[in-house]
Formats: sequence, structure tokens, C-alpha cells
Amino acid sequence: MKCVKHPDREAVGQCGNCGAYYCSECAEATKGLKKEFGTLCVDCYQKELRSTISGIEGVKSKRVRNIILSALFYIVGLIVLIIGIVNRTSANLSGVLMIIAGLILCGIYTAISGWVMASALHRAHEIRHGASYTITDSGVYRDKGTANKVLAFFLGAVLGVVITPIRIIKNIVGIKSDKQAIVHYNDILRNLSKI
Repeated sequence: MKCVKHPDREAVGQCGNCGAYYCSECAEATKGLKKEFGTLCVDCYQKELRSTISGIEGVKSKRVRNIILSALFYIVGLIVLIIGIVNRTSANLSGVLMIIAGLILCGIYTAISGWVMASALHRAHEIRHGASYTITDSGVYRDKGTANKVLAFFLGAVLGVVITPIRIIKNIVGIKSDKQAIVHYNDILRNLSKI
């Protein structure tokens, strides 16, 4: 068999994806990618690299969006929280409400994550054990786990005051590693296109 890229050379392997044969030069050029993508020909490696780069860019843009929104809500939440603390008196309910609203705003992303997690746990419980129903005089109602979702939301909001800055820092570090990975994969892609 002959190499698909170099028809004058004998093949040393076959692509696990498309079945094309490749020579020792192609095998040498792609040996660093086998652990990540398996045994593929140069063309299939290029497709995998493009797909991986696209996926990383999608994650990177999601991280940027999360940083911006988290930081925005956190700053607004801190402002509302500080105003609530300053205006809090024993007779002033609005100050207490502002403190609560400020906490929720500071941790809104963690709160939403708590709600989503509680929803997923409820669905998993229903799949495993079946749905729960409450029978009352006015009808039969399916338990949707609302109490657990609300509890997870408010717990996430309170913990979010501490967790949100950590998540923002983690996303910033993630963006840096995403950029490095994209540069690395683009370099490999450029080298493969020379074969």
C-alpha cells in the first residue's frame, strides 16, 4: 500500500477514521497527537485539530461572557449591599431587603448553578425512583422539587459572595490556558499543512 499524501512511499499505518494509508514521514509528523486523537492520517488530524480549536474558542467566549456578567452583577450587588448596610436600622425594613438583594446579586451565578444542580438531582431522583405526587382536595400535584431548588438558589447566592470572585479568577486563568492551547494547536495545524 502507498501513502495517501506521498504516493511514492510505502505505507506504515492506516487511519482509524477514514482508512487512508500513511507513510513513516506522516506518522512521524503526527506522533504527538496519537495520545489525544488516536491513530489518524494527516487530513483527519487536521479535521480533529480544527474541531478542537473551534471547541476551545467556544469555551473561551463563554468564559469571557461569564466573567463580564459575573463581575457586573457582583459590583452592582456590592453597591446594593453597602447601601443596605448603611441604611439599615431596626425600624427600616428597606435596608434589610437591600442587604438580601445585594447578596443575591453578588452570588447570582452561583445561585443559578445551585438551581440547575437541584433540578438535575430532582430529575435523576425521578428517573431512579419515579415521580412523587401530592394528593389534596383540589387535585393531584406532581412534586417538582421546588423547595430544594429555592433552597439551593439562596444557598448559592449567599455562598456566591465568596465563590463568585474565585470563579472569575478561575475563568481568567482558563482564558489564558485556552489561548495557549489555541496557539499550540494552530502551530501543529500549520506544520501538518506543510506535509
